[in-house]
Amino acid sequence: MLIFVNFSTLAENFEIMKRNLTPKLFFAIAALACLGSLSSCYKDYFDTNKYTTADYQPGIAVPLVHSTLTIDQIAPNGLGSVVNIANDFFVTLIYESTRTSPTANEMFRFADQNFSDNVTVNGSEASQLNGGSPVTKNVTGNSVIVPFSPSNNEQVIGITFSAGSLKVTLTNSTTAKAQVTFKLPTFIKGGQFSQSINVNANSTVVSTFDLTDYVATLSQFNTIDYDYTAAFTNGSGGTSGGDGVQVSANISGVSFAKLSGKLGTRTIDIMTDTTFITLFNNTDIPGNLNSQFNILLPELKVTLGSDMKLPATTQANQMYGSSYNLPAINLFAPSLFALLNYPNPNVAGEFNVSPPFVADINNSNIKTIVDAKRNYLVTDFDATINPLGGNAINEVLGNGTFSVKKELSLPLRGLAFDFTIQDTLDFSFGQDIDKVQEALFRVAIINGFPVEGNIQLFFTDDSYNILDSLIYFQDQKVIAAAPTDENGKSIGKTPKTTDILVDGPRMALLKTGTQIIIRARIASANNGAKPVKIYSSDEIDIKLGMQMKLAVGQL
Repeated sequence: MLIFVNFSTLAENFEIMKRNLTPKLFFAIAALACLGSLSSCYKDYFDTNKYTTADYQPGIAVPLVHSTLTIDQIAPNGLGSVVNIANDFFVTLIYESTRTSPTANEMFRFADQNFSDNVTVNGSEASQLNGGSPVTKNVTGNSVIVPFSPSNNEQVIGITFSAGSLKVTLTNSTTAKAQVTFKLPTFIKGGQFSQSINVNANSTVVSTFDLTDYVATLSQFNTIDYDYTAAFTNGSGGTSGGDGVQVSANISGVSFAKLSGKLGTRTIDIMTDTTFITLFNNTDIPGNLNSQFNILLPELKVTLGSDMKLPATTQANQMYGSSYNLPAINLFAPSLFALLNYPNPNVAGEFNVSPPFVADINNSNIKTIVDAKRNYLVTDFDATINPLGGNAINEVLGNGTFSVKKELSLPLRGLAFDFTIQDTLDFSFGQDIDKVQEALFRVAIINGFPVEGNIQLFFTDDSYNILDSLIYFQDQKVIAAAPTDENGKSIGKTPKTTDILVDGPRMALLKTGTQIIIRARIASANNGAKPVKIYSSDEIDIKLGMQMKLAVGQL
């Protein structure tokens, strides 16, 4: 029986010995120490009777690495995958991804608006100015705007600005000075928008104002009310009837924090979404293409979300599974290809989700896609707002969106599994191995998963370049499946040991190794004849030990 000691302590002791003793004396003492203190540990573990002791003396037994693999190493990491562990520790892999629509600000792009009017004096008022008396004129009106680009017959009744500017250009054609008070009666921020601008005789002035945080509640759809008052003073003669101040206004750079109105019917492209199923990424590893994979109850859920107060529907344009160099498999799922309704919250900004729409083995071919190990699930959805038209007032926030969330659930219960597990460990022989003639490596595995398989150990340098592999007989199963109960759950652990003899030339190649990559490919026992279940408490314990044989004449 092999008992692994603290290798870091053992290695430190070897290094101290190496620094203070000659190489020959060091190997002699090391050999005696290992044979004396570790002989009981390794006596049963290494069968040395096969060697001729006259040729190879002594033997140094050294533990090398120890790794315990659990579902954390087997389950895919990142890329939207979630490991869901039930109360009984049963594991389900959930691959989720969410695609959102453009924001409301991106959907409804406020077009630049231009409107103008003239504040003019008549003949009598011109004479009054020419005589040095002041004249005040007032003009009220409104401008019908085309709010969005492209226009889709939207009818805006309210807008809260998160950005935007108002540029006012005043051109005075009189010989008098003018002070123009420019008002937008329905634009409120702590008070009505009102700005006074001075313009000299026969001149032009441009003023710009920030509209951020103004709330505009329009008196009627798509209409901006305005009020201009021009106070003329200090006339010097030469003003004629019809002269005055031309007022031009430009609203640009608008984005909104909130928008209300009848926003029309339009289709919103939510764009293509791809869910990467890393569990199936084994198909890129040589030899895995023909392996079996049969999860019994896969399930795809699609959930719609919205925080915009307006009715909307969505429909899938396409859904399919794909893999590199393999034909795509279209998803057949009538419930997901039907017209689906988005939730319509009572208040804009209140995010609501729909009940999930489910594709499973009863109403779709999702199992066909899973069994074929297509590692990309591709979907494309569009949303249609106000699909039935109507006169209801819609309300959206500027950052409001529609969303489509996919969840592919793969309960780890099935007739066959095929995983590739990998762990990378720091590694050192802990001593000079130039004198090694042969080495016997033993791989001891205690498996608590209800699966069997093969293992490979790669020795690499610091840059993870593979120097050599330990096992050349990859067809031999070195991982034995744990026993299971009638439900396919493991109820014990199965040990298995494998010996590999490595000669001197190969040892010379391995001596520069600094890392060991442990890669295990495991699959259901008996070719998937019995369904098994994977639990988070399952684990594989892997230990690697080595017994070196040194030529006596080298001491």
